Amino acid sequence: EFETSPFTATDERAVVFQKHGFNRVSFGVQSFSPSVLSRVGRGYQKTGHVRRCMDILKSRGFRINMDLLYGLPGGSLAETRSSAAAAMALGPDSVVIYPLAAGTPALDAPGVNGAAAPFADLGPRLADLADKMGYAVEADWFSTRLHARKLLRLDRAPAAYDDLHAGPLLMMCLGPTSRGHIHGRMAYRHDAYDAGSPFRADSPTARG
Repeated sequence: EFETSPFTATDERAVVFQKHGFNRVSFGVQSFSPSVLSRVGRGYQKTGHVRRCMDILKSRGFRINMDLLYGLPGGSLAETRSSAAAAMALGPDSVVIYPLAAGTPALDAPGVNGAAAPFADLGPRLADLADKMGYAVEADWFSTRLHARKLLRLDRAPAAYDDLHAGPLLMMCLGPTSRGHIHGRMAYRHDAYDAGSPFRADSPTARG
């Protein structure tokens, strides 16, 4: 599995991962609401980017997962239903909705969280919508997964997630803000930087 961004995905990049044996891809959309995306510094992402990303990945035969976030500033239950509907309409193999983590930088302020209902209640509130669109809801305390009916066997969300977790994981990630874990021997987090900037060996971009 690899993770990509709907803003930077290209067919050329997809081909590289395909040649190296990857068959599943995940990418975060977070929300389909322009106003919500603008509030979290993601206003550059348009629905057209998500559609293009889906077209590229589908054409290469990848199994596709799309992530959404519940509780973003300006969000609401109605916005979450709307975003979930937009995501499922594009036909990914699965959609995973995560709650906004407590303590998220710049978003952890009174009145900022956009959750309108407890996250634990979100699954039942989306079940009817998912059913109409050919998806089945599998809910647990940590995530609400909207699974395409043909893919009911996917890993459940971990009980906790640590950016620098030292457990026996294997997840090699490259790019701004990405996190990696290599079998407990290496855990790192890349700093935010302009993805288009030239590489400089003397400029540190990761910590861990």
